[in-house]
Formats: sequence, structure tokens, C-alpha cells
Amino acid sequence: MGEYTNEIQIVNVDGLTDFERIDSNLRALIVSIAGTLPGSRGFGLSGVSTDLRPEDARNTFYAELDEKVEQYIPEIRIEDVTMELTDSGAMTLQIFVEQNDEWEEDEE
Repeated sequence: MGEYTNEIQIVNVDGLTDFERIDSNLRALIVSIAGTLPGSRGFGLSGVSTDLRPEDARNTFYAELDEKVEQYIPEIRIEDVTMELTDSGAMTLQIFVEQNDEWEEDEE
């Protein structure tokens, strides 16, 4: 997944069990480009938000991530996303996740 994932912090808001798996799945979803995975062309993000102003990028990223999480990792919800530009010009993300109370395990 490369150095990009070092700039992503996934925060477990409400003590999710199996957080290591969720963290791994969420990182895979974020770094994958939609349309590139045979058999699951919808998996991944479009990357559209990278060309936008910071607040617009955050909102676009949040909306797309929320939609994809609902589809591919339905046991969690995205509670919030923060983005910060570091002094070196890198973008860091904090993604706050919580249990999706409406999801039931037998829905898989």
C-alpha cells in the first residue's frame, strides 16, 4: 500500500471489535482506484478529490468513502474525516469509524 497509507490514521471511535481487519480493509479501499480490480470494478475510490480545494476535497472524499464503506464494509460507519496539510506539503487524513448499529452480521 506504500507510503501514502502512513498519512492515514483510522480512529476507532467506539471500541470496534476486530479493528485490525477493519483497518486493513478500509486502507485497501482507500488506496485502490475504482475500476481496476477485476471482478469488483466498483471497489476503490475515484481519486477525483485530489484536484479540489482542501475543504471541497474533504467533503468529496468523505461522501465517496461513506458510500463505498456502506457497500464494502457495512459493519462500520464513517463518523468523520479530517484532512490537514503538513509543513512538507503532504496531506494527512484522520478517519473516524464507528459500529454501524443498523448492520446485522447475517446480512453479509
